[in-house]
Formats: sequence, structure tokens, C-alpha cells
Amino acid sequence: MSAIVDLVWRQRAVLGEGPLWDHRDSSLTWLDIKGRRLHRLEAAGGRRSWTTPGLLACIGLHADGLIGACDRSLSTLHLSDGEPLTATRLTAAPPAPPQVRFNDGKIAPDGAFWVGTMDNDEAEDLGDWLRFTADGQVAVVDRGYRVTNGPAFDAPRQRAFVTDSARQTIFRLEGWSANACASKRPLRTFGREHGYPDGMTIDSEGRLWVAFWDGGCVRAIDPVSGDILEEVALPVSRPTSCVFGAADLSTLFVTSASVGVDGDEVLAGSLFAITGLSAHGCEAAVFG
Repeated sequence: MSAIVDLVWRQRAVLGEGPLWDHRDSSLTWLDIKGRRLHRLEAAGGRRSWTTPGLLACIGLHADGLIGACDRSLSTLHLSDGEPLTATRLTAAPPAPPQVRFNDGKIAPDGAFWVGTMDNDEAEDLGDWLRFTADGQVAVVDRGYRVTNGPAFDAPRQRAFVTDSARQTIFRLEGWSANACASKRPLRTFGREHGYPDGMTIDSEGRLWVAFWDGGCVRAIDPVSGDILEEVALPVSRPTSCVFGAADLSTLFVTSASVGVDGDEVLAGSLFAITGLSAHGCEAAVFG
């Protein structure tokens, strides 16, 4: 069976990002970072959206719902019917230049939340990887990125992956402890013809599934060789991230962006679903 791409939710997200499948209630939550919106697709097919209280860049699972990197703090998020989305600050990020903002992030198998930062103008290598833990600690675990993306964590094989999209490079780490970046090495640097590796996820076999900004596709990447194993074209030029979801974690949901694209690209910023893949995902970790 070949891959099938379906439009799930037509939006004009400025910077759609951060799709998160919650296995606890079979919902999919995703963001429009620069449009300052949070969208939720529920198990029964319902759709709800909230305006975010700040620049919410990435989200994860929390015992009480969701947690996210908003403005310069890690905060719990409160979503209620008919009420505004509110955030309760847990841990502030270390000081940074004013043009630095949060970008992508995920919760590691040990419950720590890895959050990347970046120069909002994408002009300088000001991005760090921060590691937030449930006891209120935050550590800078790596520095010198232009555009942080990922990460992706492979619990069975004790591997982690992070991306500097501007350098078109995916890096491999051994584990996800506070000093894991000491083992960092390039997995692959892509060419201009490929586009820019953006958000990514891991399947149950350890393969990386990566959205390629200006590549118009999602690619499966071998986690050892960096070879491209599979490619699925999308009807948008700027897919941004992906996550496996649905009942058997075999549907790959993909977010996209409309910023900087041609006005004729009518589906830019929408949410898509890819089925028919020979892959299944893994449940997301919970903070703490």
C-alpha cells in the first residue's frame, strides 16, 4: 500500500508547528507559533482553538494536561471550554538577548523537557538547547545553533537527535542526560535540493521521520547511515513537523507554514495526515 496524504484541517497558520499526540485521550494538539494559536483535534472529531497568552513555541504532556515553552518560561497550560488559554509559570529560562525566542522541543524518556532557542531573525548562532526538569532545574546542554529543531528521542536504542535547520544538519546524540551533547556528531547534512530538515519524530524501528521546509515532503531517514529511506510529497512547500498518532500510532500528522509562500499555495499552514506507511510511532513521554 502506498502512502496517502489527506487534508485534516484547513488553516492558514503562519508557522504551524509542534504536533503532539496525547495517547491518554486520543487528541492531537498543534500550534501556530507566530499566529499565537493553539489548535486541538479531539477523538470524536471535534475541533477547538485558543489564542495563546504569549509566544508558545512547543508543548508536551503533563500529569495535569499540557506543558509548554511560552515566552521565556516553561509553564503548565490550562484549556477549558469557552475560556481563554492560561499559563502558569514553572521555571524561567536563563537570560538571553532580546531577539532570542523558544522554538522546537520535546520531553525526553527521563521526563526532562528539551527546549531549543533561536535568533528570531535567523541571523546569528544564538540558539541553545535547554533541559528543564520537574524539580525546577534548567541547564544549557548545548550552544551555537542558528535554528534549533527536533529533538527526537529513541528510548529503546538510547539515541537522541537534534537539528540545526539553517545548517541543514541533523545531529545524533547518545542518550539524553545533561551531558548527552558531548557525544554529538553529524548524522547527515542535506543539500540545497533537499530543503531544510525541520521538526521530526521517531518510529518504533528507530527511523527518523523529518519534515523538510522548502522541500515539500516528509522523509524517513536511517538513524545510523543518514540515508533517505522513503519520501512522501505534500501539497505544501513548507511542512514544519510531524508526529505519529491515531489508534495504532500509524498515521503521521504533519503541520505546515504559510509564512513566505506564494499566495497560490492555498493549503499552506494546514494540518495533514499520511496513512499507508509501513511505520508505527511511539507514545510521547510525560514531563517529570
